[in-house]
Amino acid sequence: MVEERGEKQPTVDAVIPVYKPDAAFGRLMRALAAQSFPLSHILLINTEEKYFRPELIEGMANVEVFHISKKEFDHGGTRNMGAGFSGADYVLFMTQDAVPKDRYLVERLVGSFSNKDVKVAYARQLPERQLRGNREVHEAVQLPRHERGQDEKGHQAPGHQGLLLLGRLRDVR
Repeated sequence: MVEERGEKQPTVDAVIPVYKPDAAFGRLMRALAAQSFPLSHILLINTEEKYFRPELIEGMANVEVFHISKKEFDHGGTRNMGAGFSGADYVLFMTQDAVPKDRYLVERLVGSFSNKDVKVAYARQLPERQLRGNREVHEAVQLPRHERGQDEKGHQAPGHQGLLLLGRLRDVR
């Protein structure tokens, strides 16, 4: 997305709660660094510093990590904390395993706001893409209920909607 009619390009920060980051998190960070619409900051709210793997963000200048304890973690509160650290025009809330399918995720989400009536834009989180040989294969990974945000009856638990959400800060504060 380029500046149009002399208008300043809006800024976007990503807020990502993190717990025991793994290889998928590393792929997410690389994919965010490669976005066509650059993020101003990636704000990681990490639960339990002892589990954080700084090598997964090595060389990324726009990443800030805020460590909290398990006791301090709350799905909404942690994201709200991250939004409070942001000074951007927009905040993109993501989960640590939501790897963008391509380099246009942020650009497309921000583009939604060309309509002045839009207050929030979202994208659905799809199963992780896996590569095998030279073929691209899409697989749905069936996680245990507690890991995919469901209770013992299979109902969706709060805070696990599988959405990537972008909101204009002045409209959601």
